[in-house]
Amino acid sequence: MAKLAIIGAGAWGTTLGVLAAQNSHDVMILGRDAVRMDRYNATNRNLAYLEDFILPETLQFTAEPEEALGECEAVLIAIPSEHVRTGLAPFASLLGDRKIPICSSVKGFLDDQLLRVSEALPDILGAHPFATLSGPNLAKEVLRGDPAVTVIASTEEETIETFRGIFGRPTFRIYGSHDVIGVELGGAVKNILAIASGIAMELGYGMNTQSALVTRGIAELTTLGGHLGAEPVTLLGIAGLGDAIATCLSPLSRNVQLGGALARGLPLETALLTVTGVAEGAHTAKHVAAFAAIHQLDLPITTSVAAVVSGTQTVEASLQSLLARTWKMEVW
Repeated sequence: MAKLAIIGAGAWGTTLGVLAAQNSHDVMILGRDAVRMDRYNATNRNLAYLEDFILPETLQFTAEPEEALGECEAVLIAIPSEHVRTGLAPFASLLGDRKIPICSSVKGFLDDQLLRVSEALPDILGAHPFATLSGPNLAKEVLRGDPAVTVIASTEEETIETFRGIFGRPTFRIYGSHDVIGVELGGAVKNILAIASGIAMELGYGMNTQSALVTRGIAELTTLGGHLGAEPVTLLGIAGLGDAIATCLSPLSRNVQLGGALARGLPLETALLTVTGVAEGAHTAKHVAAFAAIHQLDLPITTSVAAVVSGTQTVEASLQSLLARTWKMEVW
């Protein structure tokens, strides 16, 4: 039995905490709002994101970093990528040099250079065994017990096994990978594609369009992955294509919801308010489009989504620019 600290009290961090608690681990979820954390403990519910689900009593919430991290034996990071630097830096002294295994479920980049969590974390928290978890995992479906799979990637087999033992369940199968780059990329880029899918849904387009967006979106992912050193098979697997299918086609997806709001003509700031939780795809699209421009990578769907979320192009104009592209051979 391990003492697991989860940094981030959102839907996915809470869901992974439930899986760990079901495996008899002690789980402490660290959030920012003390009043809200007390209410969660009193009701055994995450009232902001998962109010319909009763949580295990061995899963507790706190707003006190020392309580969560002081004696923890493993850490899960479940916060938006834009908060990784500022949100985690204060905790470095609490972790110290204990070499505590850390798992990230963050799905995004830290800047326009596409800095990944695995690259940034040593400078923020020090050197710790690291893994990243990503896959086609909608929180409410996992909590319902729907069969699902995910990937845990690490350069160290022992770290993969540590977190597989914490989160793995009969209905939540965990595959291992040593391709940290590929798993991090897949988890981030699929959110861009989900915004495009949400726009298409709102416009009334059917599965032909959705299929086109997913497949050509995966082509963009493999283009980017090849430039950054990811393994192609990873991007066509659970953490790439698999995650894209779930995130792009489900109305539960926050990024699909964001795309729908943008298609209704709402500016980004207003559209984000219509989504419960954080839709990472907007920031990710801007980061990836900037990177693609610098490195001359042809990522048309990503570029179009970035233009829509930044307000420099309408949905209609972006659609027309995609449809007007020169026909070519299908080359990945």
